[in-house]
Amino acid sequence: MSSQTATLSRSLKGFDEADTGSASRGSVKKGTYKVLLYKPQYPNANTDYALVEVAGYPGGKAWLCTRWKDQDYATIEKAQSVGITPGKDYSRDPHAIDENELIKLLPLFKNFKYVPTGATYPYELPGINIKIGSENNCCTFAEGLLVKAFNNVHANMTWNMRLHNMMMIAGANPDLFGPVTAAVETNMADPINDIEAPPGPWTLIQGWRDIDKLKGGHTFMIMGHEPSTDKVLTLEATNQRTVNGVGHRGIGKLSDVGVSMPPHWWEDPDVPTWAEMKAAFKDRKMASIKVKNLQYLSV
Repeated sequence: MSSQTATLSRSLKGFDEADTGSASRGSVKKGTYKVLLYKPQYPNANTDYALVEVAGYPGGKAWLCTRWKDQDYATIEKAQSVGITPGKDYSRDPHAIDENELIKLLPLFKNFKYVPTGATYPYELPGINIKIGSENNCCTFAEGLLVKAFNNVHANMTWNMRLHNMMMIAGANPDLFGPVTAAVETNMADPINDIEAPPGPWTLIQGWRDIDKLKGGHTFMIMGHEPSTDKVLTLEATNQRTVNGVGHRGIGKLSDVGVSMPPHWWEDPDVPTWAEMKAAFKDRKMASIKVKNLQYLSV
């Protein structure tokens, strides 16, 4: 999906994680390597890390610290993504958050199971009383992931029971597209007017299979759309198509496939197309989540 590379001017120590305090299995020699995942300014502005593919290295890949403050240890060729429908550029939006703020929360949902009612969360959220546990559903996953990530960056963001009920599509006269409405109201997302157009990364969708009968409501996110196949990579809590918990439709749970981008996901025959998702959820509203420094779909 990209041609991102790291060129090392000298040998660098490899690590098991994006952390120089993690275990090292040896050094990576001077040369040019394919970048599997790049984390600029991680875990803070002082350092950049790259996960590179290294033949002969234990496991075939290693994390490298490619920059410390003003000292660059490697030259990173900018990713030139192909085949992924682009989203809105939020690099200058003050409300946007780094994609890593969302990605780093995903391991906490790996072992969740899907339940239609009685859902729980892996942590507390601001302004509301919730139960901690390891069972959730589509609405609670979207709320738990987005609100926590944005609140970690914007500590003064407003979240309360009114917004929680909106996200849960609950109350006397519920907003049937409440998750999207709440995300837009709190500046976590922008509304998408053209709901037929292929979605960009981090698109939030509230859809209904039959809105007149209030059947088949579902909240989910699309991480990316590959135009040549029309395939979409979902991120959702569901009990459909190989997922009973949090994961990717047609691929599997995070506990089975991990929290990195599934390789060649667009080639999997079980992964749905955008046309299929639109047909399944004919009544829907969509919003573009304000995410910047995208790396998840860069390889």
